[in-house]
Amino acid sequence: MTRAATCSCGGRLKRATLDEVDLAPLFGLRGVLTGPIPGLRCDTCGEATFEGAMLERMLIAVARSVLSQPRILTAEEARFLRKAVLGLTQERLAKRMAIHAITVADWERGERPLSKEHDYELRGVALSSLMEWTRSGGGRKLDALGEDVARILTAPRTLAPPRRPKRYVVPASEMPAA
Repeated sequence: MTRAATCSCGGRLKRATLDEVDLAPLFGLRGVLTGPIPGLRCDTCGEATFEGAMLERMLIAVARSVLSQPRILTAEEARFLRKAVLGLTQERLAKRMAIHAITVADWERGERPLSKEHDYELRGVALSSLMEWTRSGGGRKLDALGEDVARILTAPRTLAPPRRPKRYVVPASEMPAA
């Protein structure tokens, strides 16, 4: 007999189909993932959560959306790639890119935009990490990301990031198949 999953409030988590998921608490990125999205909802407080495989699929869909932007990345997008996709500190990312940590901090505070070269390199590092992650993830297929690689890395980045970061709206149909 399996025990029902419980919420931090003590309520029981039950399977639910969600219409919309706020990305900020999950990935630190302003926006939503629009459903239907299978998840779990607490029968007491109403809080929604997700199983690990679903979180991975959601992260990949959001990362593809960020990486596919036809302009220089914003501060929020650079921070998302560093933290959620790469799982690195500012210092470790700086070391990996052979730049100063203060440069990464300046990007993320919005004090200095990424250069075209740093934008390209950050996208490449993030793509490489996603490809490795999905390759080693128990055989999960990520054909869509593989198809995106050439387009993402060869697109010219001539547009500056917007002054006001946009709110992402990522349809659940963009998530890779389970």
